[in-house]
Amino acid sequence: MGNYFDIHRHTMFSLFDGFGKPKELARQAKEKGYRALGISDHGSISGLVQHWQACEEAGIKPIMGCEVYFQPKFNKENPQRKRFHLCLFVKNYTGYKNLCHIMTEANTKQFYYVPIVDFGLLKKYREGLICTTACIQGPISQSIVEGNDKLTRKLLTAFKKLFGRDLYIEIQPYKIDDKGTQQKTDYKLMQYAREYHIKCILTSDSHFGRKEDFDTYCKMHDIGKTTLDVRKTYSERYMPTEHEITERFAETYKKKFRKPKELAELFVDNMNEIYDKVEDHILEQSEIHLPTLETKGNKTSAETLKNMVAKGLKEKGKWNSEYKKRVLYELDVIHYHEFDDYFLMVQEYVNWARNQGIAVGPGRGSACNCLVAYAIGITDVDSIKYKLDFSRFMRKDKKKMPDIDADFETDRRQEVIEHVIETYPGKAVQICSYGEYNIDNLVNDLAKVCGLEFDKTVDEFERKENKKVIADIKSFIREYEIDGELHLQELQDDTRAYEYNDNYDNIIKHFCKMYGKVRYLGKHAAGVAVVGTDISDYTCIVRRGNNMYSSCYDLNDLEHINCIKFD
Repeated sequence: MGNYFDIHRHTMFSLFDGFGKPKELARQAKEKGYRALGISDHGSISGLVQHWQACEEAGIKPIMGCEVYFQPKFNKENPQRKRFHLCLFVKNYTGYKNLCHIMTEANTKQFYYVPIVDFGLLKKYREGLICTTACIQGPISQSIVEGNDKLTRKLLTAFKKLFGRDLYIEIQPYKIDDKGTQQKTDYKLMQYAREYHIKCILTSDSHFGRKEDFDTYCKMHDIGKTTLDVRKTYSERYMPTEHEITERFAETYKKKFRKPKELAELFVDNMNEIYDKVEDHILEQSEIHLPTLETKGNKTSAETLKNMVAKGLKEKGKWNSEYKKRVLYELDVIHYHEFDDYFLMVQEYVNWARNQGIAVGPGRGSACNCLVAYAIGITDVDSIKYKLDFSRFMRKDKKKMPDIDADFETDRRQEVIEHVIETYPGKAVQICSYGEYNIDNLVNDLAKVCGLEFDKTVDEFERKENKKVIADIKSFIREYEIDGELHLQELQDDTRAYEYNDNYDNIIKHFCKMYGKVRYLGKHAAGVAVVGTDISDYTCIVRRGNNMYSSCYDLNDLEHINCIKFD
């Protein structure tokens, strides 16, 4: 493996501007000889957990970060539309939590069209973070473009004061226009770097993984109707090999430097510092923390739960030796894993809902195997009566958060969600959901940019014909959907795929590359995340509309970082 790895990089979580799932990008990085891989989506850290998992699986170090929207000072009374790009990367678990807090406050306190990060937030949460100057839209690069030397020096001084040796200047050897703006800016950045003793690194600001993905990346932009003309300047924004990026730098600056290749290799070697600064297995340090509940009479949670179980079974007329033996065994397992508070939390909101006249389901899933859940009113299923095995729900030899699903009437479910969030202020949030591309919505989106428009600009006969073709394409694709899995390789190899590609601008090829990727971020209808500390130690809180917020991760990602979830 070489020293170079792509650190400034966008994934599908840079919606309609980044292309590729974390797992496939990590695999491609490994093939290119990377020993680490960064992530820096625009104003979002929703991809961090999947990126971390993908890199760990591929055997390379995950570098977790974000390209934040930056203003020197956010003015709530007079917010400004103009903002810049700045990259922040996590060195350790403290840095991870601080990045979550930065993005939470940017979403909840400093949001103006996008979450805004300013020097105040950086000063408050800089510990454990690496800062890089980002792309041509970075504050320092923009001051250079504007020819403002005084402002450039002021910004460099401020950033260096905050981050010291954890500040790096990004040099990006690619073309963004015919005026040489990027090259001129990078040349000035290198001069300032020498003067201020700041190390330079080579970055690609990649938005897709492989060079051959560029045309599909362009189609994605067409679907998103972005104003940026990526076809002119983004063809080199893929993940390069070390040879490619050093050769690109050497070619760009062969007239400026006597030995440009050696300088490029020096900048690549500077990546060693970042690699060494970033700890291994950062997210494995996250632990399960349940809220500590108030109990009557200074009783422990275990004692409170035990008393509640006994009372419940007595009221049901089932306080006998068989039931006592079973619940004592279950309580022992529950206490062994320190999940007493979890059961108290679930019974609280389930019984609160009943007291509010909200219809509650009888219980479902493996929670019905738990007699304790029945005794305290979480379920209506008597597991002894129906001979249900508790070990299918929980065992001592396997520590996993019990997954108790509770059904509430749809029209009043939000009341229960809000009750839980209000019960644990600052420790609970509604959970995010990832809206992924499926067959129908992806074919519909691609049809609009692959010659199958059916809007009012097309005559009625052609609209009908186009709709028929779209329906035929969907039917063709569904032939390769077996047991819920779409077999993309076999789909692409079908001769009909070649015909559709020839007639409709590679629609099947684009479909196969985009299928399953994130299309939008939403809110889970019934999921709530609750922890015993500040919720922003685990996930950042993101804005979903006026006074509406959610976690930045979905149910599955939250589970991987030991965040307790209720559904």
